[in-house]
Amino acid sequence: MLEFGTAINVSAGGALVAVKRAPKVKDVLLEMPVPPGFSPQAHSSHRLIEGRIVRSQAGPMHTYLGLEFKKPLALK
Repeated sequence: MLEFGTAINVSAGGALVAVKRAPKVKDVLLEMPVPPGFSPQAHSSHRLIEGRIVRSQAGPMHTYLGLEFKKPLALK
């Protein structure tokens, strides 16, 4: 299932994401854009990150997902 969302907060260990429909599975694959010049090692304009939904809360227009990354991000 492909679902577009908005990152509310991102840290090295996880993210809070707002989506219209929550996935039925707990393991997810996030595709996040990489800003130009952010990392000299970045060879593409996006980054794939494996994560797991550890919390979900329904709101009036969105579902908020608390995600834990399987490997912490290297924020250099």
